[in-house]
Amino acid sequence: MGSICLKCQNGYHLSSSVVGDCHPLCQQCVADLQDMGSICLKCQNGHHLLLKDHCVPSCPVGHYEDNGVCKRCHPSCRTCSNGDPSSCMACDSHLVLSHTGMCVSTCHLGYYRDENQHCKPCSHSCLSCDSGAACTSCRDSSKVLLFGECQYDSCAPQYYLDFSSKTCKECDWSCNACSGPRSTDCLQCMEGYILHGGVCVEHCPSAFYQESDACQSCDVHCLQCRGPSECNYCKSPYLLLDSQCVTECGNPYYADHKEKKCTACPEKCLECDGPSHCRVCEATTFLQEGLCVSDCSQGFYGHPQKGECEVIMRPPMLSANGSLQVGIGGVKPLGVSFVDIQGLDGRREDLLFRVARSPTNGRLLTVASGREAVLNQGDNFTWDDVKQQHVLFAHDKEKSR
Repeated sequence: MGSICLKCQNGYHLSSSVVGDCHPLCQQCVADLQDMGSICLKCQNGHHLLLKDHCVPSCPVGHYEDNGVCKRCHPSCRTCSNGDPSSCMACDSHLVLSHTGMCVSTCHLGYYRDENQHCKPCSHSCLSCDSGAACTSCRDSSKVLLFGECQYDSCAPQYYLDFSSKTCKECDWSCNACSGPRSTDCLQCMEGYILHGGVCVEHCPSAFYQESDACQSCDVHCLQCRGPSECNYCKSPYLLLDSQCVTECGNPYYADHKEKKCTACPEKCLECDGPSHCRVCEATTFLQEGLCVSDCSQGFYGHPQKGECEVIMRPPMLSANGSLQVGIGGVKPLGVSFVDIQGLDGRREDLLFRVARSPTNGRLLTVASGREAVLNQGDNFTWDDVKQQHVLFAHDKEKSR
């Protein structure tokens, strides 16, 4: 009959009454009831460590030593100091070792990931950071962030404060100061540019004028101006009058629709339709052919009630007041008292006299610039010549009176 083994020598283990070999480096082992293998209890080399059924010089990655036995780390750890999840010493590549000793996907607030995949504390002024010297937000809410440093009370020129992150961010290239990142967020422009509606432009657009470093709106209905109440050009159908845009010109102006402005009527004209189309003149002048004149032209007289020059319809009657007393061979001017004019509709100054027949007992003379000239039949002289005594009668002493 066979025998039943109850206890094995060193180097062997008993499994279901059957003797099995231990691992070659294992001095003493027992059966592993879960996988039909063995579990080493003592190594032949006192410096080796136990790892399941065999002995190893050192624990492999993912294990730690505990009283001569290699135990598995927490699943989150690549290497560890014990089995606790906060005892990690290194992590897998997709994780980072936090300041708590745990392997996590991202570092906690106030820490950053270094080149060794470890979470290191930010600078004392940082609430968050990208590195030990580059803050991404500030711990002190009264500070702002610029170039990774929390040290300014306000942002530098060409930067604006992002209130959500308390960070100074760069303006658009055209802005010297701004409220946001877009080209429409400018508050102040770089030299050579003008601010218009949050945008920096080289010239103010139509209907705006430059005041200091910004574009201001012209008055309503004005397309181009030099400043407030100084319009140069109006929107249609408005017309320019004294730097203002109006719908009606009023007197004494007329609407020049080609130039889109109100133009002054001709001189002494109160109402007109154009540059040579006056309708009403000042009281001291008369309307003649669309213009205002002080004296009506020849053949016309000024109608005092109508204020217009009207055609003289019948010639005046001319007669002498008595006789002209002249000594033998003497010379005497024809005075205004000698001439009587009847039926005159116009002014005496507009009269023109013509010599119908030369006198038989002497000569008619005119004096101009100190020189005498004979007036023959058909020659003319004016009322002004008579008034100034430039028309003379010279008696021929050979003739009778």
